[in-house]
Amino acid sequence: MEIKATNLLGEIIAGEHDGLLDEIANMIRERKRILRDCATTAARFTLNVGDVCVLHGLSPQYINGSRVEVREIMKTRASVKLLDGADPRAVRRFGYGCVRVPLACIEAE
Repeated sequence: MEIKATNLLGEIIAGEHDGLLDEIANMIRERKRILRDCATTAARFTLNVGDVCVLHGLSPQYINGSRVEVREIMKTRASVKLLDGADPRAVRRFGYGCVRVPLACIEAE
């Protein structure tokens, strides 16, 4: 049986799955964790020190899209340096020094 996302969302909004809402929320959190772990693992094996990358999925939002240079790679995080052209708010807050971010939030250019 194929379930279309729009049908499922409509059913949830209509209250057809109220008894399963906690279970659905737990499954969604688990799926997000799995995706994050996969992205972290992929980044660990594809990123190298010196690579120029782009940040995404971080808070504050204005740091997303910033170009960075990878300076150090740890188990689940990397130390990155903001490059010229970064959002001025990011530069004011973090300077052009190194910032540690989750590997899953770094995307190769």
